[in-house]
Amino acid sequence: LYEFAGAILAKALQSNVLLESAGYLNLPVYKWLLHQPLGLHDFASLDRTTYHHLISYKKRLDSAHLTMDHHHPKENDYDGSTSSSLSVLEDELAALDLVFTCPYKGRDVPMIANGQNVSVNTSNLVSYVHSYANIRLNGEYKSEMKSFRQGFESVIREESLSVFSPNELRKLMGGDAHIDLPSLEACMTYSGGFHRSQPIIGWFWEILLQELTYEQQTLFLKFMTSCTRKPLLGYKSMVPLPCIQQIPLVSSSPTYVSSSTAAVAIPLDNDDTFSSIGGSNEMARSGIGGISSSSSIDARRNELDEKRMSLPKSGTCFNLLKLPPYPSKRILKEKLVKAIEADAGFDLT
Repeated sequence: LYEFAGAILAKALQSNVLLESAGYLNLPVYKWLLHQPLGLHDFASLDRTTYHHLISYKKRLDSAHLTMDHHHPKENDYDGSTSSSLSVLEDELAALDLVFTCPYKGRDVPMIANGQNVSVNTSNLVSYVHSYANIRLNGEYKSEMKSFRQGFESVIREESLSVFSPNELRKLMGGDAHIDLPSLEACMTYSGGFHRSQPIIGWFWEILLQELTYEQQTLFLKFMTSCTRKPLLGYKSMVPLPCIQQIPLVSSSPTYVSSSTAAVAIPLDNDDTFSSIGGSNEMARSGIGGISSSSSIDARRNELDEKRMSLPKSGTCFNLLKLPPYPSKRILKEKLVKAIEADAGFDLT
């Protein structure tokens, strides 16, 4: 399974497909792929709480030793505060009853010979911290990461990635969290009758850049491109370039009959069913069946017509937004937000 996942990730990179999930993989994964050693600070991405506890004790020990070194030339000035801080730390370690063992696949294993009988104290604390992080990073998931890397290198050779740093490789595969939508506007293309100077396109960019929240902006990116992150080389590097294409509004109106006994079409509910009430034009103007005037009939008709308007669609494989020519900015925003918040589509471009 891990080998297969590695091969899929490499194939996506080879095919220039941005995988959003790759952007959230911990940095040590990319260090593994690049055959780089993992150190103490990489442990933070695996177990942040334990990492902070270990670092806290190490910093206190370093601080105490630094103070001792500083006072050593003038022992008469030494006030005993360093000895006190070391004693407090020693007491805390004793209370924790730590020994040189580490959890490994459901059991505690010794990190040194006879580690289960070696207590942690201020003299061996640094060794304990580094040994613990090393076992957790390089031992606990060693077999899984080895399989993952084998799968990756079955598609892309190791030397092909040597020019990248771990962070660059992560951005190359999973994109950049800084979405920078103005740069998307700069390289956007238009088709189907749309062009940049049209009012609806102006409304669209005002809504996207100024009126949507950051979360909604990322949802829009996912809706259009399948990924909430920006490619490492920018949107201009996408193939094909992002495009907004005009599609039909798809709004059908009810048929109204005009005669001496005018049949007034009245929507009954939110579906496409209408009722006809016969009568004269004067009856319609006076109010029939709860309809007070012809203006309220028009308002109800417009409401139903608005609901018939298509939602925006997308073709994520082509970085394509299919947008109907909505008659107002309000309708455009309502339809766009409804579409992107539906959270439907693919996760591969």
